[in-house]
Amino acid sequence: MSKPRAILVGMMPTGNPLACSYLKAAADGDPALSRRVETQVMAFDRFADAAAVAAAILQNAPSLVGISTYVWNSDTALALTRELKRRAPEVFVVLGGPQVAYRTESFFAQAPVDACAVGEGELTFLALLAARLDGTPLSSVDGLVWRDGAVVRRNRERAQIKDLSSIPSPYLTGVIPVAEHADLSFETSRGCPFDCSFCDWQKNQKVRHFPLERVLEEVRLIARLRPDATLYFVDSDLFLHKERARKLLPALLEAADGTDLKYDFETNLGHWDDELLRLADHPRVRLSCGVQSLNPKALRAANRDTGVFKVELLAPALERRARLAPRSRASAEIIFGMPDDDLAHYRVTLDWALSASVARVMTTPFLVLPGSPFSEHPGRWGIEFDPRPPHRLLRSSTFTDADMADARAASFAANLGLSLGWHAAEALRALGRARGAKSATPTLDAFEAFAAVLEADGRFPWVAAYRDQLLRSLNFNLSDPTSPAPDELLSRRDDPDELISRDLPEILALLEKRAGGDESLLRFIRAARSRFERRRLSSLDSYRRLLRAVAPPAGRWLVIAPAEDREFFTPWAAGGALIPVIDRGDDALGAGDALSADALGALADRIAREARAGLFDGILLSGVYGHITDDMRADARRAIEDSARPGARLVVVDDGLGAAPFLPSGPWRASREPASVRAGSAVWTVFVCERAAELAPKPGGRT
Repeated sequence: MSKPRAILVGMMPTGNPLACSYLKAAADGDPALSRRVETQVMAFDRFADAAAVAAAILQNAPSLVGISTYVWNSDTALALTRELKRRAPEVFVVLGGPQVAYRTESFFAQAPVDACAVGEGELTFLALLAARLDGTPLSSVDGLVWRDGAVVRRNRERAQIKDLSSIPSPYLTGVIPVAEHADLSFETSRGCPFDCSFCDWQKNQKVRHFPLERVLEEVRLIARLRPDATLYFVDSDLFLHKERARKLLPALLEAADGTDLKYDFETNLGHWDDELLRLADHPRVRLSCGVQSLNPKALRAANRDTGVFKVELLAPALERRARLAPRSRASAEIIFGMPDDDLAHYRVTLDWALSASVARVMTTPFLVLPGSPFSEHPGRWGIEFDPRPPHRLLRSSTFTDADMADARAASFAANLGLSLGWHAAEALRALGRARGAKSATPTLDAFEAFAAVLEADGRFPWVAAYRDQLLRSLNFNLSDPTSPAPDELLSRRDDPDELISRDLPEILALLEKRAGGDESLLRFIRAARSRFERRRLSSLDSYRRLLRAVAPPAGRWLVIAPAEDREFFTPWAAGGALIPVIDRGDDALGAGDALSADALGALADRIAREARAGLFDGILLSGVYGHITDDMRADARRAIEDSARPGARLVVVDDGLGAAPFLPSGPWRASREPASVRAGSAVWTVFVCERAAELAPKPGGRT
């Protein structure tokens, strides 16, 4: 006789259903239960048809189905419950998730739910399985709210799990098929010490940590099985406990050294010190910074006006990040429609985020979540909200319908400008600084004006489609499968890189007209055009043949090139090393249109470190030369010379930035005439030199 089966259902926007995976790992790790019941995880899209999902689940003949719910799928979860009970009334259906605690009664009223698990689910799930198998009363299961005929009964509250090491890891036990997921949810702690009024997740709880070594073991496993994945840390804020964070962050980077495993952290930079920021200076670190608003009144209403949330700490936080951790990638999270906020303050907050050189600004409408003070006392702020999940704000006493529409339009302009790439966005920022002295929001004004130019031009029909999709996403209609949540916008759009790249030369030409000869703007535009043309160059067979002819990819090569060109230069770096440099301001060594002194020092250190394994037979520089300022080229030349063996070949690919031609000097001698190749409207020159036999560089040379 086969064992009874419990199926755990996750309906997520993306990634792995982490909560369900923890429950399965707990059940599989209990010897008594695992002999008697089989537990299975099934994952579906949050927009999946309830009838189709129910049919797929029932094919596995479960006796119990557990559904993980949150704001993005609660309606779908209830529809699935109704469909399951219609088709198989004998199946026991239990719901769990953050909102269960606040919506228990409505869940039981809207669907034939058998039970709801309130709070952490692992021990409640084990106790529920045991009670069902043994036929013992459900009243014995702490943390359970259950249907007893026409009565809904609430059991004793379950205490939090004190020792998180007692919970089996869904990664180390193989419950999560790591290799199948490019995006993985990951946690190193549970609980949140704050009591933000708009939040309903783990708030006002003591923070408990998983053991450090277990976390690192999980990361090493993921790095081995899926080295290109992104880990989305779902901790409330991993960096609140600085002593632990100072140990964990470098250990995480070391655990995945040599891979492209990226770490995406939710955090508030207001409590970061300089030491922690320097540790985060790595291209695989992504910091999603919860700003929400810079309006003190709005922060006070949200219970975020004290401690690390103070405006005087938030305001300079992203600027410090750009200075101390320029290789990290930062995004700012902002909410429009917050109680006691208004459109003018929202625009100021959005302008500040754009000015802080973040890679992305995540804007969302205010959500009036069940259980929050704003849901329980909406009249205090004149709040009217959509009764359907996710309960977005419609209007309030400080945000009219027109204000909400204007906030969405400003969000569109900000996201459109950032989507054009780092250098083009920097040009817009510079334009705002140059032209907006009398405005409270000069950077946002520049982004809005240029968005209007692109929309009015008529050559870019995808801009209107992008606007329509983003505005629908900011309406947060979760009943509409064509309306993505804001964090899904870029992934659901039709190949945005292709659309933007196709039209980028014309877009940059428009931007150049607005620059009006301002050199501070033009240098960013030239860099953006160079990056675009370099993409074309890398696709040409003639360029690949030329490069292989002058730089045969045999022996030990050191490649110094933009991070986005890694794949192209793999044949050369295979036997040596590749050092990624200037890319889009958020990757590799350096940020902006020139390598800073600090970044150049880091480059020199990296070259020296790579050379310890053996001097190089060849050095290949691509898209780098023009980023090294005149006064730094001598230092760059010395670092390169010290890593090359006598007779080594130096190949420099001009980067199209209008820099002076490469001049061989010191121990380098031109070994052939420069060669050229055309890519689009640009002509690229390849300079080839060889190093003389003497090891000591001659002073005064220029690279």
